[in-house]
Amino acid sequence: MSEQFSILLGNHSRLEAGQTDGAWLPMPATTEQLHNAMRNIGVTAENPQDLFVGGFANTEQCPFDVPLSVIQSGSIDELNYLGKLIEMQRDEDKAKFAAAVTLGEYAGNLKDLINLAQNLDCYWIYPTVQNEEDYGYYLIDELDELELPEEAKRYFMYEEYGRDAAINDGGRFTEQGYIYNNKNTFSEWYNGRESAIPKEYRIMSYPQPERGEAERTDFDAAATMPPAAEPQQPRPVVPIVLTAEKPADKVKEITDRLEQGVQAIFDSDRYKEFLTAMSKFHDYSLNNTILIAMQGGNLVMGFRQWEKEFDRHVKKGEKGIKIFAPAPYKVKKLVDKIDPETRKPMLDREGKVVKEEKEITVPAFKVITVFDISQTEGKEFPDLSVKPLLADVEQYEDFFAALEKASPVPIAFEQITNGANGYFSLTDKRIAIKEGVSELQAVKTAIHEIAHAKLHDVDLNAPPEQQNRVDRHTCEVEAESVAYTVCQHFGLDTSDYSFGYVAGWSSGKEMTELKASLETIQTTAKELITEIEGHFTELQQQRQAEQEQGDTFSIYQLKRGDETRDLRFEPYDRLQAAGLTIDRANYELIYTAPLAPDTSLEDIYTRFNIDHPADFKGHSLSVSDIVVLHRDGRDAAHYVDSIGYREVPEFFKEQGRQLTPDELETGETVKTPRGTFYVTTMSREQMEAAGYGLHHQSEDGKYLIMGNGTRAFAIPAEQPEKVNPLKHIEDTVEQNDNAFDGLINNTPQTPTAGELEQKAKAGEPISLADYAAAIKAEKERGGAKQEKPSIRAQLRAEKERAAQKKTVKAKNHELEV
Repeated sequence: MSEQFSILLGNHSRLEAGQTDGAWLPMPATTEQLHNAMRNIGVTAENPQDLFVGGFANTEQCPFDVPLSVIQSGSIDELNYLGKLIEMQRDEDKAKFAAAVTLGEYAGNLKDLINLAQNLDCYWIYPTVQNEEDYGYYLIDELDELELPEEAKRYFMYEEYGRDAAINDGGRFTEQGYIYNNKNTFSEWYNGRESAIPKEYRIMSYPQPERGEAERTDFDAAATMPPAAEPQQPRPVVPIVLTAEKPADKVKEITDRLEQGVQAIFDSDRYKEFLTAMSKFHDYSLNNTILIAMQGGNLVMGFRQWEKEFDRHVKKGEKGIKIFAPAPYKVKKLVDKIDPETRKPMLDREGKVVKEEKEITVPAFKVITVFDISQTEGKEFPDLSVKPLLADVEQYEDFFAALEKASPVPIAFEQITNGANGYFSLTDKRIAIKEGVSELQAVKTAIHEIAHAKLHDVDLNAPPEQQNRVDRHTCEVEAESVAYTVCQHFGLDTSDYSFGYVAGWSSGKEMTELKASLETIQTTAKELITEIEGHFTELQQQRQAEQEQGDTFSIYQLKRGDETRDLRFEPYDRLQAAGLTIDRANYELIYTAPLAPDTSLEDIYTRFNIDHPADFKGHSLSVSDIVVLHRDGRDAAHYVDSIGYREVPEFFKEQGRQLTPDELETGETVKTPRGTFYVTTMSREQMEAAGYGLHHQSEDGKYLIMGNGTRAFAIPAEQPEKVNPLKHIEDTVEQNDNAFDGLINNTPQTPTAGELEQKAKAGEPISLADYAAAIKAEKERGGAKQEKPSIRAQLRAEKERAAQKKTVKAKNHELEV
């Protein structure tokens, strides 16, 4: 490779310490040359945030000149790409490139320069023309632009003519000659994304640190030691030092560092370190998690937040950790005016779309500074170490129960003889764990397999092109990373986790692909952590209440919101008829109290309708409420029905697996009077298997609304030849007007006699048996039409009859206040 220009690499930490040494790197370069330069300035995969470009030098071969800020605006790979493009040019084109840079039309950033190097045919250059007079002589004498007599040329003002021509061209006189844009089409070959750089020109990675033999032994042995025995010392905080001054330039600079940080995560032994940071900062965005991990953060907050909330103060001279923070701004914009009824653009009298000015919020970000706890001093802070779980049998039982609740598929123990501790079955949609493994191993295996079930489940009945399968190696990297993050968050022993293979797995992958995997890992880990914490906390609280109070009763009432509207105050039989289920996820615990030995369900009903306890915050006990009796170590759930109670063991059961957004949400929506619903790609059978019951049907009859009480989705209604899911209900309770609560209006299954007669007159064949049956049916319906009472009337009548019985307390539907 021949040098086209050079960049000066520097180390921020050394510079701050007063060391001004650097390493010049010729461009284009190889990865080996880059690594040698990095080692010379003390930059490795352990401190990638220290690397910066501090200088630029051109060569006589291609003397283009740009400000250092232009060079610093790009990445190492972009600079190498530019160097390679220049290297491939002929000498005359290199001179043209240098002149075009001086002209300045495409020289504001690395993207412009890379595209300029591939669009030199858009420029004309005259190497012998150095000034306006030269250009005038060239136009008159060489190009014969004007036919002047020889005598006149002695008096002609060549300089003025050349000046006017240059102004008209928009050209410029450079050391390489006169250059101007010939107005050919300028093509954008490079879009500014790293993925658009050919792989053979990407050299950016960080060298591994040199380790002594003793240090290597300690590092390897650490994998077999429990963290509690030899706690890992956190890396010192090494903040990113930004050189830009403008806010927008700071965002660009830190974004470039972020890209380097992503690569460094996979190129070094710091992957586990990053996952540990993710377990601590699972509520942060992925970008900020990476930035905090890059800079060695352990617990970060703003300068004032440390002072106001924790009475701690940032030490003098500390430089903060740089992260992103939202900085949206509002702008006024002309948009189409939408008709509130039709939801379509409004038109004026001439048929043109009416515009209106609206204020819209534009999402944007800024760079802010936070400080790690190690950079502060003052009031003692609570212990930050993760408290170990599974200290006793009860914790294990509750934690494993929480895992089962968080799992999208059932979990069971079985004999496994192939050496594996567990597996997730794509065929059976279940997780198996090896019998006889330790409690800790059972938990860790379950978390790993739950990650597989959440991320890598596919519909085996779907066409192969629709299954979205992920390669085996990626599946294991993602599942193991999620498991490590979740285990680390809950204080489970993670000393046996190893990620030495991630460097090979990430090799050759696009930056967008690597970030997508990290995003997937973070999202799944966050979701699991949140679900497990919720279930585990609830189970622990219930256990504590049981231990403190002995026998108890608990009242559960439906959560408020439109999603539970169809469930409220409905008798149990009507719920079953509508295909709805009693799902604990739809309820919230309202009240718990000790249960006296002689207290009955009727006593509880009377008390919570007539004489509410002072600490009871729910509505009066009503139909659709649940009363759970915990007596002698056994739980029994009772549904408050229109008459008496009904035991509902399904209250304690999981209602099918949680369907993923990809399975459910296609982006299309259906509006009904009861709300707007996503159209799902699932069939009705799949929805029912996942615990979704029928809510209602859209007015046009095209969609059925399936829900589980907390979420509802629309699915296309079955074809006419298929059985309508509401048909059985209507056959059971249908009235003579062929309607069921206004949901569907059926047509008679057989045509009327009049319709058959019309068909016969039109020459169409008809069945005589159908004709006879139609006449008979009409005769039977003749005379005064005696309609059966409606279903609601029957229920009201039954309630009134029951109310007359003094031994039974009938419950009236009560409205929430």
